[in-house]
Amino acid sequence: MRKLSSVSDGLLRVGSSDHKYDPTDLDAEEKKAPVVFCYSLYYVYYDQYTYITGVLAQDVLIGLISIFVAIQILSSIQISVFIVFSVFLVFFELMGTMWMLNIICGGFEIEMNGILVVNLVTSLGFGVEFCNHIAMNFMKQTGTRDDRAKKALGEMGSSVLVGITFTKFIGVIVLAFASSTLFKLYYFRMYLFIIILGAFNGLMVMPVMLSIIGPAPDVNELLDDYKHHKMVKTLITKFENEKKYDGERNQQ
Repeated sequence: MRKLSSVSDGLLRVGSSDHKYDPTDLDAEEKKAPVVFCYSLYYVYYDQYTYITGVLAQDVLIGLISIFVAIQILSSIQISVFIVFSVFLVFFELMGTMWMLNIICGGFEIEMNGILVVNLVTSLGFGVEFCNHIAMNFMKQTGTRDDRAKKALGEMGSSVLVGITFTKFIGVIVLAFASSTLFKLYYFRMYLFIIILGAFNGLMVMPVMLSIIGPAPDVNELLDDYKHHKMVKTLITKFENEKKYDGERNQQ
């Protein structure tokens, strides 16, 4: 594929009557050659394999940078590093798992192509969803790192497990019954392990990392959390007083 253009240039120059082609000086001949290229309907599909690895690396790098900037704006630079690392682990583990399953399962293999690249880049977004909640809640907690990690996992663990993991699992499991091998390989298998690896990193790896080397609490997060709890407590007290007043009024 990469040499087709050079071959076409040579054929064009050889066939030209007003130019004497010199095969010993290809660099000079290339400079004189007009701009031509080979085309076929099938080249559109095969040409992707010449640069698809670079596209994957570029997209993953852009995705990780975007996640880092977004989390930094919402919280702090320290916690954004943990989230980006955990998201990268989901992506990296997914690639390794697919390679391992190709060997273990046999049959049709998951190969490097456009669908695989799209799914790998999509795993970055899923990884944020699994890892972000516990990490952000960790910054609102007080106490030692271990206590803060336990509190964050206790408050957000059920939401991640039930609200994210189980709901996505139910949506993906139906793909296992698809008649198309393409859907079973590139969608059911890959998305199933995106969910498993995302839950593993979000509910296990992330809390362990935070309990060992987690950053200090964010003062702004603590202040916002205090204001929120104070406002909720005020509303509850007001509601109870109004209810008590209505009860006394009805008795009279």
